[in-house]
Amino acid sequence: MVTFVTRFSGIFIIHFFISCQRMKKNRTKIVGCSYAFRVEDVVRIYDEHARSGLSNREILRRYIWPKYHICEKTFYNIINASADPRIIRKQEEMRAQLTLF
Repeated sequence: MVTFVTRFSGIFIIHFFISCQRMKKNRTKIVGCSYAFRVEDVVRIYDEHARSGLSNREILRRYIWPKYHICEKTFYNIINASADPRIIRKQEEMRAQLTLF
């Protein structure tokens, strides 16, 4: 942390600069069950209709948006999240819980 004082119109202002490298926490984001379920369902819908030759935007507008009301950027984030190991792990945990009963 670096501190210095400046004078502005008779008022002393203390400036603190904190190094971002030291303050950054290495936390992993927790993935919720509902998000993992939504990712699985959106990818299932996308895969089902992508084979027919529709564009991503048309698949979003016709089949995904009426159910989930997500924007195009969120749609692409969900498609990319389907390859994330945390999402895959959560989906496997959800499937394993369903087989217990």
